[in-house]
Amino acid sequence: MKSKFASVARLFSDALYPEACKCIACGKELNAAREFSLCPDCGTALEYNERFCQTCGVHMEDDAQYCQSCKAGPRDFAAARSACVYTGTARHLVVSLKNGNGWIAKHLAGILSARYPYDDIALDFCCAAPIDRKRLRERGFNQAALIAKELCRILNDENRNGKHDNERKSEIRFADCLVKT
Repeated sequence: MKSKFASVARLFSDALYPEACKCIACGKELNAAREFSLCPDCGTALEYNERFCQTCGVHMEDDAQYCQSCKAGPRDFAAARSACVYTGTARHLVVSLKNGNGWIAKHLAGILSARYPYDDIALDFCCAAPIDRKRLRERGFNQAALIAKELCRILNDENRNGKHDNERKSEIRFADCLVKT
């Protein structure tokens, strides 16, 4: 009887908290809590964005500080960052998020938070890249907004818990960026 109850409990747990039991990238069983809910193979397969444009955050193949687009003229934002190169595991996670697995956003935000020291950035708000209206209607959500909201939550929790040395007193807010199309 106990094993049947355990099986039913596991099914409910998997349905409610899929990332607690399995790797969010490959689905492999996790026998212990893992950072970002990734198995060792998928965790090491993430290609972190070590060389990036200092303005837009795009991955750079060389040691240049700015990509050609940012060199060509000013941008409408101060800075953007990408924690990972959009290949392999990172690409799989983003595609999965876009296909309706919204719970992955908190893990992607966790990777962003862990990857970049926000102590030296005067961050007042986080916003997501806008999404085309047609795509928003099709998908029903903006995946970048889900990540940005989770990033705000993580950074605010870290500030409240004294993880950062900055003197921030106010919450970092999420700002929904609207673009006239």
